Amino acid sequence: MRFAFKIMNIENAFEKYKELINRYEKSVKQDTNRYFDVEEIEALVDYYLRMGEVSKAEHALVLGLKIHPINDNLRIQKAKIFLAQQRYEKALQIVNAIAVLDADTLFLRGEVLLNLGKEQEALTIFDDLVNSQDDDPELFADIAALFNQQQYYKTAFSFLKKGVEVYPDNIHLAMKLALSYQNQDMPEQALTMYNRVLDLDPYCAMAWFYVGLIYFDKENYNKALEAFDFAIAINDTDYLSWLQKGHCHFYKDELEAAKAAYRVYLDHNATDGIVWCFYAECYEDTDVQTALDYFLKSISLNESYVDAWLGVGMCQLNLDQPEKAWHYFKQALKLEPESAETYKYIGDAFKDQELFDDALEMYCNAIKFDANDARIWKEIGDIYLQESVFSQAIYFYENAFRLDNQQERLPLFMAMCYYKLGKMELMFKYLNLAESVEADARQVFLNIFPETIEIFNNRKQNK
Repeated sequence: MRFAFKIMNIENAFEKYKELINRYEKSVKQDTNRYFDVEEIEALVDYYLRMGEVSKAEHALVLGLKIHPINDNLRIQKAKIFLAQQRYEKALQIVNAIAVLDADTLFLRGEVLLNLGKEQEALTIFDDLVNSQDDDPELFADIAALFNQQQYYKTAFSFLKKGVEVYPDNIHLAMKLALSYQNQDMPEQALTMYNRVLDLDPYCAMAWFYVGLIYFDKENYNKALEAFDFAIAINDTDYLSWLQKGHCHFYKDELEAAKAAYRVYLDHNATDGIVWCFYAECYEDTDVQTALDYFLKSISLNESYVDAWLGVGMCQLNLDQPEKAWHYFKQALKLEPESAETYKYIGDAFKDQELFDDALEMYCNAIKFDANDARIWKEIGDIYLQESVFSQAIYFYENAFRLDNQQERLPLFMAMCYYKLGKMELMFKYLNLAESVEADARQVFLNIFPETIEIFNNRKQNK
């Protein structure tokens, strides 16, 4: 509620505020009759509404109306309670019955009307309010918050923009407008506003954090790191900035730096299973057992995170334990039954066990859900090549080549298939391609098919 605690400055008078709550709650507990003036009852109602304890707010108001039965301020508090209970018509009846509407009451009336779906009537009230109130920049932010709650995002944005125009040096409004731009997927405009905030206050850690997020989304990890480092320099307990710093290093493949940043975050957020998974991935290529331990820790904290199950499975594959890998991949598949990635990894596990028919089934399932993964097409081609089903192999190799012609030994394997299919020109075409990237490609080919030496000699003589 916008005007909660209007009679008390909590930052400057917290002890007085605490004393009031304690005195009131003691009187309730002991069932004693104590006197509370109107302003104290208002503060009690606002406090309990802010805390989401509507029944306690109602109880405090009942006491207040017994002591002050005809007070307009307490009637307004009753309207606030009706608003919190979503009894909007009742709230509107009270507000409409008040003879003199001050700014606080007008705001409440606009809020009630907005909740009743009367956007234009509410908009008229709020427009009048911002045009009549002097030196109240927070009014723009509070109105915008109400419209955002009701999903009138354009209207909310317009109040924030107007607020920044009226109060160009107000950091809070500029931050709100920047966030609004960001939520509307307008990163450049958001960045402009955050830079305005930083011009006003270079030590605004939150602005640096959001600047970092924008650059991170643009995959400009160097600029993102600069922003997160500034945020951390200002506040080294900003653990979300430590987390994002870790992500930047992770995606830059700077795994030692990523580990260090993740560790700072995890030392203070030890139950975040997803980040333990990222941390585990930093070890995957250098220390499989440590990676496995952290992936298992991730699962223990968040059993629904698919990447952790896949991570354990991949570690088991790297430890030459495909049977164990299958167990974890199967759990991942239960969580995401249409995951091409999971089917691909299960195919790898079967292939490592030389269960080629099962591997083919899994790889084909993977293609159903992602027909653009070149590796899957090549893996299927490899199996058919191994089983000497050359026409099938070349079909899958051609698709793999179309998607990614840089896969290891793909042109060489295609040359082998075309040779066995009697298509010599295509054999030479792909063998030449293979030789352009692998100097020993022809020798490998000859080692497998020594009889082709005559074909090569004849071709050489005919040139």
